[in-house]
Amino acid sequence: SIIGYRHGTEEVPFVCSTCLYPEWPMAKVKHTSDALAKQMAIALLKMPPDSPAAKAARCAGWTIPLNYQSVRECLRELKVGPYRNLGEVTLLDVLSHYWHWILMIFGMFVVLAGATIMITRLNKNFKSFNLRLQSEVRERRQAQRVLQEKEEKLRAANRDLKTSNQNLEAAIARANQMAVEAQFAEMKLNQIYNTSGNGMWVIGTDLEALRINEAFIGLSGRTKEEAVGRKCYKVFPGEGCHTPECPLTRILGGEERVRAEIEKELPDGSTVPCLVTATAFRDTDGELIGIVEDLMDMTEHKRAEEQRLQQEKLQGVIEMAGAVCHELNQPMQAVFTHCELVMASSKKSGPWSEDLKRIKEQIQRMGEITRKLMRITKYETKDYVFDEKIIDIDRASRPDAKKDLYSVI
Repeated sequence: SIIGYRHGTEEVPFVCSTCLYPEWPMAKVKHTSDALAKQMAIALLKMPPDSPAAKAARCAGWTIPLNYQSVRECLRELKVGPYRNLGEVTLLDVLSHYWHWILMIFGMFVVLAGATIMITRLNKNFKSFNLRLQSEVRERRQAQRVLQEKEEKLRAANRDLKTSNQNLEAAIARANQMAVEAQFAEMKLNQIYNTSGNGMWVIGTDLEALRINEAFIGLSGRTKEEAVGRKCYKVFPGEGCHTPECPLTRILGGEERVRAEIEKELPDGSTVPCLVTATAFRDTDGELIGIVEDLMDMTEHKRAEEQRLQQEKLQGVIEMAGAVCHELNQPMQAVFTHCELVMASSKKSGPWSEDLKRIKEQIQRMGEITRKLMRITKYETKDYVFDEKIIDIDRASRPDAKKDLYSVI
């Protein structure tokens, strides 16, 4: 026989002895993302009964959550799980439910006790303060009499101070006038300093840049913030840095003025030729405090000098080429004419016919070379043996060489 016989349901058509309860649910915890929970729910709902996972779990698959009210009623009736202590009231339960009221009452008691203690202390302090106040009143009256005596002395000192103050105001007025004049002189110096076409900067004896002008900023590629206060060999280095040829080193050695051409390095790694003129910079007592460097950009001067030398070389090549062509053309023409005559008077199959043809070809080649020499309009060279350079006649006489000549000039 079956205890508590019950008929099954349409979903579970089996004989049962108890009520039917839902199986274990799948729940999402707090830190699990909604997207992952959604993917998990879709995967479980799509699980077929004959899948390996369903067989391993010994279930027919998963469905939407069922009503778990019957489970709660069963746990409440059996007093297990969350209903283990149902109907029992303990001191811990009272504290957990009414702790805020208990804490409020205790706080009020503490506040009342503290207020009582504070009032008692204040009353005692007030009596002590009253006694001290009476004593201070007596002392103050005594001090007032002493103060009156000192006031008389202070009035006399005030008259002396007034006289001294008038003298000080006059001295301040003279100092202000001197400051205005010094400021005006500084302004004029700055105007002269910044209107100079050359880059100028002041370098201290510790190699730090103290001051720069606007032209120096354009020449060195450094801003005022990047230059002032930094070492000179880091701001605008040159080939003389850290050597005895450094202008500051030479002036510290006793020279008053240094003038030299120095290649200076720009922030991008390129160089610029500069004519550097350094003079000693001294204070009012004659003490050397640094140098003033004037830097003239020699780039255009160098380019013009190079173009001038290139033009002089080109002119010399053209004149020499004209003279050589003039001297060679006449003997070449004579040799060529004699070859023609000999070839015309001799048999075509004579023993000298091939040699005469080769002589004629070489004369024609020499003529072509002289014509190229006459067309030279550009100074071009090419490598030769033993690292020597010779004139490249083909490149110097090409049709576009004249155009290149104009770009050089």
